[in-house]
Amino acid sequence: LTIQVNAPATLSANGGGAGIYVEKGNATITGSSKLTIISKPSGDYSATAISLQKANLTISDANISTTGAIFCDGDLKIINSQIETNDRLLGSGSSLTIENSSVSSSTIINWKSLTLTDCYIKTPQGGYYDTSAKELKDASSYTANIVEICPMGDANDNDIVDVADIVEMVNAKNGNPSNKFVLKNADLDGDGKITFRTQPSHENSAI
Repeated sequence: LTIQVNAPATLSANGGGAGIYVEKGNATITGSSKLTIISKPSGDYSATAISLQKANLTISDANISTTGAIFCDGDLKIINSQIETNDRLLGSGSSLTIENSSVSSSTIINWKSLTLTDCYIKTPQGGYYDTSAKELKDASSYTANIVEICPMGDANDNDIVDVADIVEMVNAKNGNPSNKFVLKNADLDGDGKITFRTQPSHENSAI
């Protein structure tokens, strides 16, 4: 099953039903137009906007906003996409892969593994995925209740890659340590810009 979003669209479901429900097999959601999915809870039934039962889901080059959780009983891959949900990114013991994408959710939980490629955990700062507990935690090892995953580059959303982005990426690469790489160490000229210098040549220099 492939869902191609060629124009802005909204799907709504009541009674705890899912806006998109797939049982068994593989599914793909793609298309740069925004897809909004609204699922309303009912009684004991929580809201699940996207539900995959015994199925794998690939979200590629997509822009999705949900009210209600995103649940996948199989593997979930998010590639070159923007995903925003007010609820959980919920697995069932399978693998979650996020590549060069922006993802925001209340938490990420119950995945066997979380693999990030060309992106990093922005919030919570120092956050990490605990594979034994199967949940994303903050630096103090508490369950994260606000999660932001961002692509590498343009960390401050000003549409350019600047020194602040380099600082953000270096700290993310180092696991957001308590002793952080700071702006003044990256911006030697103090002008907020990235300056490339050539190293002086030592060839033929006097010893």
